[in-house]
Amino acid sequence: MFENNVNYHSPNVGIFKGQEKISAIMHGFFHQYPDAYWEALNYYCDTDQTVLFDFIMTATHAETGDKIHCRGAEQVAFTDNEMNGRLEVKSK
Repeated sequence: MFENNVNYHSPNVGIFKGQEKISAIMHGFFHQYPDAYWEALNYYCDTDQTVLFDFIMTATHAETGDKIHCRGAEQVAFTDNEMNGRLEVKSK
């Protein structure tokens, strides 16, 4: 899904560049929250190369049982060769 030059940014986990680093952070997240679920509320084009969507995410921490319910927005930007160039998640 990700090219090696893609950037991922989230205020909750930081900034990561490249497929290997993004895969590692995602693996860790899904290990902690195996039931994570995102409900996409809408999608819209911001520019010719950028898509935005709002979401609600729910999850339960595997060890503590603490529940998360949050709203956020994600922006996906594509490069000229139609591969992911940047993913940015924002809390609302």
